[in-house]
Amino acid sequence: MVAKRDHLARLRLDELERKVGTHDRSITEILAAIRQLAAPPEPPPKRRIGFVQG
Repeated sequence: MVAKRDHLARLRLDELERKVGTHDRSITEILAAIRQLAAPPEPPPKRRIGFVQG
């Protein structure tokens, strides 16, 4: 359900970008910032299991 909503949000951003993409450069920068904030976070690095010397 969440993935479907995220996909819909991306589609709406694409549509908005096409509509206003030729109007103003700052609007495109704002849309890029929104995309960056809406992107899923990177998973944290996994720790190795077991005894580590060092």
